[in-house]
This record gives sequence, C-alpha cells and structure tokens, in this order.
Amino acid sequence: MQDMLYAAAMVEPIAQYCGRFDTSWSGEILNSASNVSFVIAAALGLVMWCAGARRELAVLGLILATLGIGVGSFVFHSHPTASTRIVDLVSIHVFAFGVIGFAARRWLGMSWPVTLATIASFAAVGRGWEHLVGSALHGAATHALSIATLAAIGAWLVRDPLSHGIGRRLLSAAGWYVAALAARAMDVPMCETLPIGVHWIWHLLLGATVGHVLAAACETSAARYAPDRAAGIAPTATA
Repeated sequence: MQDMLYAAAMVEPIAQYCGRFDTSWSGEILNSASNVSFVIAAALGLVMWCAGARRELAVLGLILATLGIGVGSFVFHSHPTASTRIVDLVSIHVFAFGVIGFAARRWLGMSWPVTLATIASFAAVGRGWEHLVGSALHGAATHALSIATLAAIGAWLVRDPLSHGIGRRLLSAAGWYVAALAARAMDVPMCETLPIGVHWIWHLLLGATVGHVLAAACETSAARYAPDRAAGIAPTATA
C-alpha cells in the first residue's frame, strides 16, 4: 500500500509557478515554450564548437547538457509532477557540475583529482546552502551560490590579458543570472495581479546566461587561455 501511495504521489500534478490555466500539456504554455531559449543557446554553442579549431568533447558535453535543460524543463512545465520535477532538476545539476568541472580543469588549470574534489565540494556546499536558505525568495535564493561562483571565476580570469575575454563573458553570464533570478523571485508574488506570471522570463534570461557560459567554453576551446599549460594541455596557435 505504501508503494502504491508513493507511486501515486510521483504522478500527482503539482503547482509551483504562475501561468497554468488548465491541466493539459499546453496549460502552462508560456513557461513551456520559453524553454526554447536553451535550445537556441545550445544551437549557437554547437555552431561555435563546430567552427573551432579544436573541438573538445567537454564543450560538446556542456552543449548537450544545455539542450537537456530545455527538454527537462519543457517536460516539467508541460506535465508538472514529482517525477518530471526530478527530470528537470537532474538536467540542471548535470550542467552545473559540468561547468564547475570545466572551470576547475580548463579555466583554473587544476589537476583531475583536484577537479573531482572541487565538483564534490561544490555539490556538498550547494546542498548545505539549499538547507540553509530553504524556500527564501520562493526558491530563488538557492541559485545565489552559482551566481557567486560564476562572478568569482570571471573576476579572477578577467585580470589576465590572455583570459580577459573569457572572464568578461562569465561576468556577463553572472549579470544575466542576477536578472533571471529577480524574475524568478517575483513570479509567485505577482500571481494575483499577473496570472501569466514571469517565470517564462526567468527561462529566457537563464538561456542568455547559459549561452554566455557556452561562449566562454568555446573560446577556451580555441586555445587562447594560459591555464591549458597548467592542466598539461598543449596550446595551439590562433589567429
């Protein structure tokens, strides 16, 4: 009986955001359709990756993870249940951990053991942060750690002329992320006055955030950044 109740709970519709007007797959149309921003970001990232002199599989992985975010979020907002929420969260975490690993290895020149330890530490700290802030700002506060991490890495890289462009892209990504977070935080409080909500704006701005991160990764893949040498990767000449 307990297993049956659990299974029923996993497929029971849930409501977390504004903008749902019926129970059909198109009942949350703006929140669902706005996930096209991640598809566009992934497509542009793929174009940059294909145009690069050195097509790193790690960058391609981030591009595919971006597409995964769009698909996962689309499925969740089209049919919001506890089970589709898991799909949504897993896709987001895959991208986040992928970026942290890429940052540690390629932007900061860490060894593989240190890179893996960094990913594990980020996951642990992130988990603790989620428990600390809980549902503050309607769940938006949990993203503050990611913003701070992006900004810190960008600020570090922008100091070096060789990585200045990459750092600027990451700082821009952090700025877009802050704007996106503001939209997410305002969604639930605005439900009564604006039934369509603004969660779809969160998707659009977060797509821009991810797009800037992918651009930074693709620029790194073009071998313009010095920590390649620290990571034991031989740089190639660029125009």
